[in-house]
Amino acid sequence: MAGLMPMNSQDPSSLGSSSPGNKVIKPKPISCLSFSSDGQFLAIGETGHQPRILIFEVATQLLVSELQGHKFGVQAVHFSPNSKLLVSLGFQHDGFIHVWNWRTGLQISSNKVTTKVNALAFSSDGSFFVTAGLRHIKFWYLNDVSGKRGGASGSGVTIQVLEGRSGLLGEHKSCNFVDAMCSQDGRSTYVVTSNGLLCLFNEGRAIEKWVNLRARGAYSINLTEKAVVCACTDGIIRLFEPEKLEYTATLPKPSPVGAFEGVMGGDIQDDDTPNAIYADVLASQYDASTGSLVCIYSDRSLLVWDITDPNNAVVTRSHIFHSDSVWGAEVVPPASTGDGSHRFPPDTFLTYSSDGSIKFWNLDENISALPPPTSDAKDPEQATVKSNINGEILRAIYADKNCRSWIQAPETQDGMEPGFNIVPLECGVRSIKISPDGRYLASGDRAGNLSDKESPYLVATAGRDRLLHIFDALNDYALIQTLDDHSSSITCIRFTADGSRMMSCGADKSIIFRNCQKGQDGITYQPYHQAPGRATFYDMGLHDAGQTISVVAGDRRFSIFTLDSGKPIKSFKAETKGDDHEVCSMTHISLDPTGTIAATAGSDKSVRVYDLLYETCLAHVICHSELVTNVKFMHTYDRVISTSADGCVLVWRLSKEVTRRILSRIQENVTLQGYLKAKEAEKSLAASTPVSSPHQKTTVLKRTTDKLVNEKATAAGRASTASVMSDDNDLRSEVSHSRRNNQAHAITRDLQEENVSREDFAPVTIKQTTTTARTSGSRSRVTSSISKTPLTRSRQNSVSQPQAPKPLSPVPPTIRSGTTPHGQPQKIRSAVKEKVPSLHTTKTSTSVPPGHRLSDIADKRKLL
Repeated sequence: MAGLMPMNSQDPSSLGSSSPGNKVIKPKPISCLSFSSDGQFLAIGETGHQPRILIFEVATQLLVSELQGHKFGVQAVHFSPNSKLLVSLGFQHDGFIHVWNWRTGLQISSNKVTTKVNALAFSSDGSFFVTAGLRHIKFWYLNDVSGKRGGASGSGVTIQVLEGRSGLLGEHKSCNFVDAMCSQDGRSTYVVTSNGLLCLFNEGRAIEKWVNLRARGAYSINLTEKAVVCACTDGIIRLFEPEKLEYTATLPKPSPVGAFEGVMGGDIQDDDTPNAIYADVLASQYDASTGSLVCIYSDRSLLVWDITDPNNAVVTRSHIFHSDSVWGAEVVPPASTGDGSHRFPPDTFLTYSSDGSIKFWNLDENISALPPPTSDAKDPEQATVKSNINGEILRAIYADKNCRSWIQAPETQDGMEPGFNIVPLECGVRSIKISPDGRYLASGDRAGNLSDKESPYLVATAGRDRLLHIFDALNDYALIQTLDDHSSSITCIRFTADGSRMMSCGADKSIIFRNCQKGQDGITYQPYHQAPGRATFYDMGLHDAGQTISVVAGDRRFSIFTLDSGKPIKSFKAETKGDDHEVCSMTHISLDPTGTIAATAGSDKSVRVYDLLYETCLAHVICHSELVTNVKFMHTYDRVISTSADGCVLVWRLSKEVTRRILSRIQENVTLQGYLKAKEAEKSLAASTPVSSPHQKTTVLKRTTDKLVNEKATAAGRASTASVMSDDNDLRSEVSHSRRNNQAHAITRDLQEENVSREDFAPVTIKQTTTTARTSGSRSRVTSSISKTPLTRSRQNSVSQPQAPKPLSPVPPTIRSGTTPHGQPQKIRSAVKEKVPSLHTTKTSTSVPPGHRLSDIADKRKLL
């Protein structure tokens, strides 16, 4: 689904009191969208149980209306040309089509659709709209409902039945119509089928002409003043004359899958074989104001074509993305030498995916020319590559070319069904590591294969087979050692910077620390400690300067271990509750240079930033629709990269407060282990210093407080869990639009042309025929106060703890011996005289003077 916002937007009109205003909402996954004709409003449809239709004002980005009438999902939404009405189409299992007055939130008319519907299109005058689907073309007329009032779904107001008339399909009655478009005069309707046919319907709802597109299938159709644009499979886009359906032109195909044109240096990966694979054009949208055609391909790439001259079409903008799940990101280390061996500019990072590709990105808008490659380039003219139409991506490496076949497999897959572009599990790059100098890269795939050039480093691999292998890259990747001390799958491996230690963790709930030992037989790693846990350890963040390692596990705890002994020095449960109060586990971690600020990924598809010194959550953001697979700090420490199984790479900008905190700790050489040692020294000093008064205790504590403690006392809002991400984290690439628009890149010379002529596309004219058209109460029992007096109680205790005299309360019918009914006080006092001697005769351990006893009895008489 694609949509273009018109550029002639005016001031937003005032809405009624029914507008929700700036209501805070949490939308479900979006299945469709549509802009109003004036560009002021955007309607989106949700998928899932009880979906909503949300309408936003584009200028203010506020929710102005919320409609709910479908049960299982919204297939399509569309504004009427005058923007007064909105039509929504439910999924096949929902089966309803509704017409809304979206400003009042009332449903005007509705009807049931029993077949699968793929598309919806409005006529230019808004008198009718067309739905296209499996063996289905239907015209729905709005002349009778546009002026009538409707009611909300479930209200007492009657909702009018929407009337529709089926199209006359003739010999194409078994076709699956995938998209439709109405002409400007409303006299013609154009549709395309899944098997590659373009059909023209006249005013009588019958097929007047049709033409074969000579493609495996079609997906989308657009209409310009001079041509009908059909987006098809295998990267084919064909243009036809609107009235007679005569063939006009075919746009060049994009680069084949696995042959990105904008690579850096001389290692351009061409694929001129006849079996080259091209991505299908899944969606397209024409912008009449600029003469541009926006196309989305099955490999998730986006191209903007200038088709002002169809015979000389050029690409003015391109965005090459990953076509499947992204498994992680790595930041390229900055250049440490000036010998020119480092080919990438600063702040470059790479991502790797299940589609078998590794892509290098840089968001710096000032990069116009890339550094020269190494001296082994074959063509000197390729030593410098100017900035291309895709300024974000620097290079793409296709490490697993077998993944390209998933794009196009008509023999085994139905390309028109959802989910056809899912990469098989055995394909793709699953792990990437870069050498400290940024010159070497090692990758591992799903099949257990290791790919790397010759490098002066040791390479360690591990996986679900619970085995850890160590290879010597200089010795033709000879196997040095195989370790099997884990009892389950290994999730993470870490080396120290000098390679003297190696740590690994896994699903067996343990972390194994190993030392490097050099002997006659070579280098081996021997374990010196194994730290057990309570849940699976997922990831580790190593801090070489502090000789500590931070680990995240399924028990939602941060655990910090020292490398010297392998024992934990700090552990705490992190704040992981989100806005919906769901508790999640942390699966990935990335540390800043001080090892005190950590960015984590959670199982609830969120990204969080923690301060490990004070055990507080600084930020919590959610944007991914699937599991977050990795997080990384940039070397400038003002941005965080997150990757996800949804195929998206998001770059978050941290607030200036967090960035300043990180930079100040770097300058002061603050480490987590140093902070903990300072706290222990403070406690031991406070315990050993004799303190005679609270004032002296406060003075001692003030003298022994470290800088780090002062930092906690002076930092404003440190314990706040409000988001510290910048407000402008809209994930834009920050590339200058004016510079990009002037770099229209004609790709016709590098793309594949087809040998087609006008005679190959002969339209077929069909002769038309005439058609018709528990409660608790007060206690009921009271006892004498003397009988409740303890036997060992002395006068001093009773004097030191006096009780206020209480008024006599009404005595219930059931009374103990020694009491009388209410109204006989004299008998009560005589009973006290008889009872007291018996109580004091039992006290033989304590001698009390008789005077004290008499005074005690007198006091108790007063109480009675």
